[in-house]
Amino acid sequence: MAGRENLFNIALFEILKDSSIFGIYIYQEGGRFVFANKTFCNMIGYSLEELLNGMKLPDILTGPQKPEALKNIDRRLSGEVFSYEYKEICYITKDGSLKHTLNFAYTISYNNKPAGLVIAFDITQQKVFETLYRSISDVNQLIIRSENEEELLSKICDILFNNMDFHLVVLGYIDEKTKLFKPKFIKGEERHVKEFKNVVVSVDGSVPEGRGTTGRAYRTKQIAVSDNVYKDKGMSAWREAQKKYGIHSICSIPIFKHDKIAYMIIIYSRIAGIFSKKYLPLVKEMQMDISFALDKIEKNKELKMFNDALSLSMNWIVATDKHGNIIKASKAVAEISGYEIGELLGKNPRIFKSGYHNSEFYKNLWETILNGKPFRTTFTNKRKDGSLFYLDSVIVPVIVQGKIERYLDIARDITQQVELSQKIEKVSNLYKMLYSINQMIVNTESEETLINKLPKLVVDNFGFKLAFVVKKDKDGNLNIDTHYSRDDNYKQIIDFLKSNREIAANIKLTPFFKSIKNGRVYLENNILQNNKLKLFHEKVKMYNINSCFSMPIIKNGKAIATVVGISDRIGFFDKNIYRLIEQVKVDISSYLDRLEAEQWYDILTNAMNSGFDFVVITDENFRI
Repeated sequence: MAGRENLFNIALFEILKDSSIFGIYIYQEGGRFVFANKTFCNMIGYSLEELLNGMKLPDILTGPQKPEALKNIDRRLSGEVFSYEYKEICYITKDGSLKHTLNFAYTISYNNKPAGLVIAFDITQQKVFETLYRSISDVNQLIIRSENEEELLSKICDILFNNMDFHLVVLGYIDEKTKLFKPKFIKGEERHVKEFKNVVVSVDGSVPEGRGTTGRAYRTKQIAVSDNVYKDKGMSAWREAQKKYGIHSICSIPIFKHDKIAYMIIIYSRIAGIFSKKYLPLVKEMQMDISFALDKIEKNKELKMFNDALSLSMNWIVATDKHGNIIKASKAVAEISGYEIGELLGKNPRIFKSGYHNSEFYKNLWETILNGKPFRTTFTNKRKDGSLFYLDSVIVPVIVQGKIERYLDIARDITQQVELSQKIEKVSNLYKMLYSINQMIVNTESEETLINKLPKLVVDNFGFKLAFVVKKDKDGNLNIDTHYSRDDNYKQIIDFLKSNREIAANIKLTPFFKSIKNGRVYLENNILQNNKLKLFHEKVKMYNINSCFSMPIIKNGKAIATVVGISDRIGFFDKNIYRLIEQVKVDISSYLDRLEAEQWYDILTNAMNSGFDFVVITDENFRI
């Protein structure tokens, strides 16, 4: 096993084992658990004693990535050293429900035997949010296109089943004479679909089959949920089937047409608590969208297009004239963007431009909507205060008598989901950078080569726009040595830093000076809000730079240089990222100290082997 990589993985384990965010566990022969932290135990519902009492990892894995995971377990336990990222691994919890996780797996030596170290991050809530939003967006897109009720209802079932990974989705109606639920569309595995056709569901509260979620939804005209069917006495009539297929949660959604219940959607899930209160507003929004579509589907196509577009979202709605000037905006637009409605009227939506989207993007947008077609995208926009927000948006051209008269931008604010995803991505990228640096250390034989490679590694692995190295020469002066960026425009910043006399005069205010002077990592999450860096603000605005870090390169206890990374994101850094950057600093320092020690050893060894009785080593000024 590669010793340095094993030491790195052990160090990673020591850093994270007590984390309340990451679940950590170690397995050995046969996938048997030999360690698990409290977070992982809570995640899957087993106690540490249960896990260590012969439980094996393969027995609680499920989902599409399980075969790949099993192969990697065998490779790892045979002694092969490698790391692997699983974007989604499903664990079967103690109560039989599923837990979706993001996993990072490493090979370590544990008690002198090959073992697997796994870091698991629970993304179940994130997945539910993402899939609910995606389902709502897909349903709304379907509403725009559909003019046939049967087609609409059938495809809604397809979307809910395929997007949400529900066990079973059933859409039907209530027979008013018998008070029985009659399935119309059923989506699920074939054997489950066949069995459901024989299941009796009623809305008559006087019989056991009428006391479940469907009966409750019908009688109250509200969405009815059972987050744990085994604790819900009203669900006991179907207990055998629930146990057979591992059903934990059920949601019944009444769909209205002309203010009367026309249909009922019943959703079955293996994940406990998936229909908790925090997700219900999304389900409610979907219910309202479907009911609205059924009411409007009977009206003419032009009116339906306009009204359906307005119904797409309860949140962001911007209407413009045919020239693209804003004529109407919902209250949510002001709340999300920070502008007053009065400030927006008469303006072009480019007021929200962040600089993220290029000219080709806008060319495609206009070509699409000018041809009368809706344009669907995710916008990265800028608020009035300069911070970014994200919209899952559809721009719909409103056609009256064959001509485009209006444009509607209907969107949902997905900033929270995007920022969570970015946070996971940042942590993942930093782990990749840690791994890459350790690999580079193993394969690099000189200090200069290592330092020169760092800017490219920072940009490639961490998504920074620009990275450069500032070195201190023998006279104590700071000079930009090597730099890297994928965009030549950002390289102009290097010329600015080298040639600007004001920066030279105020060098002590810069993060890279402080980093070298104090030997510490410095982070800046919003450069424009730091008045001490005012001399940079013009360039910051010009190149959309928002945050940066400066990491000292320590050798023999002294900072000889610093690596600076520049990003276009605001609030890029947090405590966890700071700790990991510190780890990178320590790894590089250890390598440079070891490299110098090896160089001195080689010099002394060669001298002694050449027959000299004693050796004196001096500096460039002949000082011993």
